[in-house]
Amino acid sequence: MSERAPNKMVILGIGNDSRGDDGLGWAFLDALEKDPLPDTQTIYRYQLQPEDVAEIAGAERVVFVDATKEYLENGFHWEPGKPERQPMVHSHWLPPSAVLGFCLEVYDRYPEAWILSISGSQWELGQGLSTEARVRLDAALAFFREWYGNPKVSLSPKLQ
Repeated sequence: MSERAPNKMVILGIGNDSRGDDGLGWAFLDALEKDPLPDTQTIYRYQLQPEDVAEIAGAERVVFVDATKEYLENGFHWEPGKPERQPMVHSHWLPPSAVLGFCLEVYDRYPEAWILSISGSQWELGQGLSTEARVRLDAALAFFREWYGNPKVSLSPKLQ
C-alpha cells in the first residue's frame, strides 16, 4: 500500500450517471469540483467495495453521497455513519457501515463519517437527472456547504 498525505475529508459519490437519478452521487461531486472545497478529495464509485477502506483510512472525515428511491420529506437525509463489523464478504457491494467496519478492523480506527442520501424519482437507462432530483441536489449541496463551513453545528436539513 502506498503512503500518501491524509486528506481531511474524503467524499465518495456513489451511483451511475447513465441511469437517471442514480447519478445523484456523481452529480454532487461534479458540482463540488466546479467550486472545490479545501482539503477534500472526491471519489466516484458505482458501488462501495472493500478496497475503499484504503481510500478513507487516513481521512479525518468521510461523506458517502448516494441516491435513494425512498421518499424523503426534505428531499435528502443527513445522518452519521457508524461502523458495523461484517462477516465474510459475499458480494462486491457494501453499505457505508461495512466499509467503516472494515476500516476499524484493519486500521483500528475509522474517520468521522456521514451519509447523505438524496431522493431520486427516475431510474431509466440513458436518462439524465429528473427536474425533481436537480432541486433536491441543489438543496443537499447548499446544506452540505453550510455544514462544511461549520461542521460542529447541528444542522437540520430543509428543502428550500
